[in-house]
Amino acid sequence: MERVLGLRQKIAGKSIPVEKFVARKARKYLAQSDKLLLPALELAYVFHAIAHAPRKIIAREMIPAVGLLLSSRSEGLASSGSGGSEGRAKASGVKKGKDKKLESRSGHWDDVCLARFLEGVCWRFVAYPDPDDELEPDEKIPFSPEYARACSGRVFRAVFEHGPNIELNHYIVYDAHFEYGRLLARSGDKDGARTQFDLVMSGKPLEVNAAGRKNALHMRTNAD
Repeated sequence: MERVLGLRQKIAGKSIPVEKFVARKARKYLAQSDKLLLPALELAYVFHAIAHAPRKIIAREMIPAVGLLLSSRSEGLASSGSGGSEGRAKASGVKKGKDKKLESRSGHWDDVCLARFLEGVCWRFVAYPDPDDELEPDEKIPFSPEYARACSGRVFRAVFEHGPNIELNHYIVYDAHFEYGRLLARSGDKDGARTQFDLVMSGKPLEVNAAGRKNALHMRTNAD
């Protein structure tokens, strides 16, 4: 991973986007003691693999994997609520202290926003598969499109809320606006979708500034 950081090339003075992305992941991997959050799912998004995964796999494996990871970060708090009001107050104080400790850790909000973003993308594809998807005729999804749509919108808005706290993964916020726009478009809210796409195309900093991802995202927005 240390070697990856020095292998980037430039063409006409410009970095190759995928190499820049990989280099940032390598730097984050080293900064987090040889760990990355949901690397396979993130790559699946970057290379458009989630869009072509069976919806039952997205609903039964990808979404629960994200939920399990997020819940594990706040587990071990109050032990089953025993001990009366005094015990609950003490447990609440422990939770607040643990939450503050997590939030102060370098890269915490990068991880939270990445997980929420990927969750939102998964829910979007459960609600509205891409038009070119070949759906299985006997496919059974445990969630209604309306429920999946609501979940997707909620987690995208959580990314916008916490986006200013991101340290490295700034692309997440821009892609979240793009994916939220696609969600709104498929649900019939054309004006809301246009607002999101205009934000992406404006070239202005949103909750964060992610110059390195703007050109690629502009192409995807125009294609939609």
